[in-house]
Amino acid sequence: MAALQDSSKAERPRGWLSGQAAKPQPFSGARKGIRVARWVLMAVVLAFGGYALTTYSTYTIPGKYVKNELGPLSPDVEKGDSLLLQNLNFGRTPKLYDIVVYRQPGKPAGEPADLIGRIMGVAGEKLERVGPTMKIGGREPLSIGFDIGPGVKLKDGDVVPADYFLVLVQTDSDYYPDSRTVGFVPRENVTQRMAMNLATLWGRAEPAK
Repeated sequence: MAALQDSSKAERPRGWLSGQAAKPQPFSGARKGIRVARWVLMAVVLAFGGYALTTYSTYTIPGKYVKNELGPLSPDVEKGDSLLLQNLNFGRTPKLYDIVVYRQPGKPAGEPADLIGRIMGVAGEKLERVGPTMKIGGREPLSIGFDIGPGVKLKDGDVVPADYFLVLVQTDSDYYPDSRTVGFVPRENVTQRMAMNLATLWGRAEPAK
């Protein structure tokens, strides 16, 4: 009988009656940590992908790049450049000198619905004629013409209204609509701003002669 009791005791796992926990299997904690890390990484990738899809897009400026020809927006942005644009959602607001894409107010037939330009005036700033051109908010005069005559959208002494922008191009070498032809642009019409000019990464290809 004593022999049977000794045998049954020997078969019981260690700590069965003593309250001691059984030892965990080797590497079980490490495997669990790896699984958790994978799920966290997947969630981060999905969140970043969703954010990128709802926040960024690309836009190519119409026309072909020509060396030494002034671009319509700035010396750093030329025809044919591809731009990385940031959507102005989630409360984002464009600022002075931002290059933006906007819906053309009162779009005439034959012109694009979406235009691109640089914000050169914000609410409360005054337009002043300086010879054939203008200055805004007392800053240096611009290098573009200031239209005169009946029916013009901008006049000497105009003030940019609240929740509107003055959006212009920087050259008159090629016709391109801006606030001189469409008027002040409502904030709600400004949909995107340039986050990066992708041409600065891979360069510009000059057209074949």
